[in-house]
Amino acid sequence: MEQIFHEVFHLRKATVPKGFEEIEELTKCQIYTNFVNTFSFIGRFIEAQEYWRKALDIFPNYPM
Repeated sequence: MEQIFHEVFHLRKATVPKGFEEIEELTKCQIYTNFVNTFSFIGRFIEAQEYWRKALDIFPNYPM
């Protein structure tokens, strides 16, 4: 469980607006998808859906 805590921490850190705005759209979708997978794994499905919507808002045809 500690590993998941660290994963969520670093994913949240990766989405800090200052640097997140400057990265490619595909990379943003990958980060959001990692959130989705992690939150789904630990049973936080509502948060997972929120991040999935964010990914699809950026890249509507994102295949993952």
